[in-house]
Order: sequence, then structure tokens, then C-alpha cells
Amino acid sequence: MVESAIAWDKCQNRILQKVYYVAMIYFILLWTILIIVAYPIGLLVINQLSVDSFGRWGDRFIASSWLGIVILAAFLLAISLILPLSPLVGGGVAGILVVVSLVSSRTQAEITQLRTRLSSKILSGIAILGLIVALLTTDQVTWIESGFYHYGSIRWLSEFGTVPGIVLVLPNFGIISTWFALNAPLNGSIIDFKAGVIANGFIFFLALLHTIVCLFHLLTSHKKLSDYFAISFYSLFFLYTALSLEMQLIVVSPSPDLPTILLTAIIAWAILVTVESRTASSEKLDGSIVPLLLAAGAVTIKLSALPLLLVTCIFYCFQVKFQIKQLLFGLCLTSLLLLPIVLVGFQTSGCPLYPSPLFCVDVPWSQSIEDTQKFADRTQNPAKWIANAPPNQNSPFWVFGKWLQARALNQIMAALVVISLFCLIYLIQIKAIFRRNSGIFWLSALGVSGILFIIFKGPLIRFGLGYLLLLPALSMAVYADRKNLLAENGESIWRNILGKWDQIQAITLGILATVMVISFGYGQLSSRWLLPPKVAYISVIPKQVNDIKYVTPENGACWASPLPCTAKKWVLQAKLRHPSLGIKGGFVRGGG
Repeated sequence: MVESAIAWDKCQNRILQKVYYVAMIYFILLWTILIIVAYPIGLLVINQLSVDSFGRWGDRFIASSWLGIVILAAFLLAISLILPLSPLVGGGVAGILVVVSLVSSRTQAEITQLRTRLSSKILSGIAILGLIVALLTTDQVTWIESGFYHYGSIRWLSEFGTVPGIVLVLPNFGIISTWFALNAPLNGSIIDFKAGVIANGFIFFLALLHTIVCLFHLLTSHKKLSDYFAISFYSLFFLYTALSLEMQLIVVSPSPDLPTILLTAIIAWAILVTVESRTASSEKLDGSIVPLLLAAGAVTIKLSALPLLLVTCIFYCFQVKFQIKQLLFGLCLTSLLLLPIVLVGFQTSGCPLYPSPLFCVDVPWSQSIEDTQKFADRTQNPAKWIANAPPNQNSPFWVFGKWLQARALNQIMAALVVISLFCLIYLIQIKAIFRRNSGIFWLSALGVSGILFIIFKGPLIRFGLGYLLLLPALSMAVYADRKNLLAENGESIWRNILGKWDQIQAITLGILATVMVISFGYGQLSSRWLLPPKVAYISVIPKQVNDIKYVTPENGACWASPLPCTAKKWVLQAKLRHPSLGIKGGFVRGGG
């Protein structure tokens, strides 16, 4: 009996080792596939719109990749209305979009041209960068918001698609994000929903790659203000991430906060690139449509990006000189990107802009307007966050004082607001730069409007980090551009880097190999290098309300618990919408 048990354990270990290798190959391949899918989709859009602003191949690659990501995510959310977002469905949608993209001969030609530019040194550098990002991000997801509802939302989309009335299971499930739709096919049951960091890891990699591309421009005498800005923003972001445990947890999670922050940088950078291109040429270029589409995509990821959409809409109007045809064209494209979250929002909660009660419709699968308003207040009104607040103490100054004392991160946010104010003053007093580059005005407007929006609608630093870093990064960029930093000796620096590339590569690989050996020694092989660690599994309590059997976690966060799962503090008051279909048929209001 004992020998049989030992033999079975050995058999299990051999099977698990094979699963580890297969799963890690799956994890690495997905990053490669995301690049292969996103770049052609975005490139097709740029080519079809005849956008010439992003002329440099590095700029074009970054803009195309981000456009491809937001378009793919929107498509997947739309598909969730009719199909669950399984790996097969997600792969099919991505494959169809890529095939359509490659029908364009110009897109094919540009991809071929890019391949010829990718020398062995560039490819090896990208591979090393990917290994570094994998080392930083392939860890267990422990961000509490992910356990509370991110993983649940992703799992519902992956197994059932859009489910009517899911807001009745947990109010947070009514929060719609195309980022959850993008993650859903990547986190199927085939790997037990372990790869929750794939999408965030991918865009973190893109941010590092973008930094290197802009640095290359500076060192090869092709510098622009947009290059200085991107390097400044990412430097501040990476520094903050290195110092902030909260941001580190967000990076290693499926949280939509990270793409919203990075899209703030990308949209601001795209505005600068568009303005610079228009200034440098007498031809009329229509690159302003790119930041507009990116801003619409950012809103589909998180509603805290609304200031991005507002400012880029105004920017687009001025760039096209209020021509009716161009305005209608931009409106149509923006509406197409926003339509999926409106339709899915109506299906899940009866509110197109949930948790906002605006435009809510009273349908059997919706919460009451009062409950929706209460949830919105809990998530957006700082006065509601203060426990045991006296009823007569609700002045803005009292609330601000309590908010400031609540967390150290709130004090950091307040400091960043003050720094942003000083940066704005610095930019205003250099009057000539606004005349020379109108992009500085638009980026200042992005920063100011975003900061004001976050202060009044949800003053958490993770909601507004992109806005808070924007003005400091812009000030650093303007200063560096005026001083011509790195550009004077850039060519010689670049030649030295190329001349010592083999040594740099060997040292980097040696450091990575050392870290790998250490991880082996500490028994972290399966969790860090071969297989993404398991999502936290917790004890659950089975319950039943009406005809719904569900589970409640003992600690309040569901993580990867079986569906349906709802927080312990939430009393489920619903019944099945179509009992014959089970939970995939949705929910309607019912006494609990």
C-alpha cells in the first residue's frame, strides 16, 4: 500500500513537471502572440486612416501596438455578448483580426520592412528585456482588488460571457472593463486561471521598450520633445513603482489601473508627436485621430480616463479645424469603441456607465437606483470613506484633513498635486514654448483636468497616478529639450554601446542566470520560472438563496473560488433569470 502511494506520488510529480514546462511555454508564447496580434491590427488602422504623423518606425510600432491592444480588447468585450471568452474564442477573434489586417498590402509591406530592421542585436536585446520583465512580474497575484472582483469578472467572462444581472451577485461585477475581456481568454480553466498578470506584464514590457526606443532617438540625433517626455514619464513611473508596494502589487495583477496610467503617457506622447509632425511639415496630417482613439480605448478600460477623452476630443476638433466631415468621422470611430461597454453595462446592471446612475434603466436584472447611487458614493465620495463621521462634520476642509491623515499614500498624492502646480507655473512662465509647440498646452490641460477629476471623483493615487506624473514629466522634458541633453554627445555614446554590446549582453545574461540559480535554490522554480503561481485558494461556505446555489469566502475575497461566489458581507437577493439555463442565463431581483 505504501509502495503504491509512493509510486503514485512519483507519477504525479512527473506529470506536474511536464505541466510546469507546458504552462510556462504557454505564458511566454502569449506575450509573443500579443505582439503579433496587436501590432498588425493597430498598423492597419493607422494605414487606413492615412496617418503619417508617426513616421519613425519606433513611434509607429508603439502607437500601432497600443491601438491594437485597445481595439482587440473592445472586440472581445463585444463578442462576450454572444459567446464566452474562452481561449478558443479569444484565439479565433484575434486570428480573424490579424488575417483582416494582413489583407492590406501596405500593412504587409511595413511588417516586412520592420523585420528587416530587426537585427540580431535588437532581437537579443528585446529577448533580454522580456526576461527581465518576466522576472519582475511572474509572481503570485496578491492585490486585494483582484481577489475581490477582478478575477471573478474575468472568470465570468471566460466561462459564460456577459451575464445579465450579474451586478445582483456582487455590485463590483457591474464595473465593466475591456481589460477584463482581454484577460479572459488568457486565463482560461486550462491553466486554472493562474496567468492573471499576462496582460499587465505585456504592457509593462511595452513601456520599457518605448523608453529604449525614445532613448535611441536621442542618441542618434533624431530627438524630439516627445522623446524627452516619454523618457521622463516612464522614469518617474518606474521610480514610483520601485518605491511603492501598492503599485508593485498592481503591476503583478490583472488590475485596469496599470493600463490606464500607461495610456495616459501614451496619449500625451501621441499628442506631442502629432503636433511636432504638423509643425515640421506644410502638409495637413490627421494624426490627431490616434490619441482620440487611444483615449476612447482608455475609457473602455476604466472610467477614470474620462478627462483623457474630453481633452483629446477638444484637441481633435482644433486639429481638424472643426470640419464637419472630420468631426463626424471622429465621432463615429469613438462611438464604435465605446459601444461595447454601453451594451455590456446595460446587460449586466441596466446602467451604461455603471457605477454612475446616469442613464440607468429600471429592468428586472438591475439594482434599484438607490442601491446604485449608494455604491457610487462608496467608490467616489471621500466623505463616505470616513468611518463614524459626525453628521455635522462634512465640510470639504474637514474631509480633506481626515483623508490626508488616513494613509501615507494620500500624503504622497497631495505632494504630487503641489509639485504639479509648481510645474505648471514653470511651464506658464516660459511663454515662448506654448507658441512653438502647442502640444505643451494640451498636455497641461490633460494634467490639470485629470487631477481635478480624481480629486473630486475618487482621490486615490492609483486612480490618478498618470495625471499626477504628467506635468512633472512635461517640465522635465521641456528643460531637457532646452538644454539639448544627451543629444550633443549622443552619437559617440551610441557607438560605444554598440561596440560593447556583446559585453553588455553577457553581463546582463549572467545576472539573470544568477537570479535563476538563486530561485532554484529557494525552491521557487515552479512558481517563478516555469509556472505562474496559483491564485490564492480560500475556504468557502456554501449557501443558497431562492434557486441559486453559491459560495461565500470566509475572508471576504473570492479569488479563484467556484462560481458563483460573492463577498461575505454582501447578502445576495436574486433569483435565476432562466432556471433552465442555470447561472449562465443571468439573474433578476428576488427576495433573499
